[in-house]
Amino acid sequence: QDPLPDPGRHPHPRDQGHRPAGASWLQLYGVSMLCGVGFTMSLFIGGLAFPEAGTMEAVKIGVISGSVLSALGGVGVLWIAAAKRRKTRMSD
Repeated sequence: QDPLPDPGRHPHPRDQGHRPAGASWLQLYGVSMLCGVGFTMSLFIGGLAFPEAGTMEAVKIGVISGSVLSALGGVGVLWIAAAKRRKTRMSD
């Protein structure tokens, strides 16, 4: 049995985790970009950080804009990953 890791030690990148079988790094990156869409918590935090009524509109616009950009970026990266995969399969 492995000893417990030292909590003060920074983990080595090999110790972190592994890419899912059959997924490319580009696909993993695209899905991670899609994770930026979760704007509900951002609105909550923005409401706590800027309690003035006038700034809440700016917070909403910023959060929704960031979510849209994240979604478009993630879909774009996954689209490219799918095209690369199709091209690789066709050349085999």
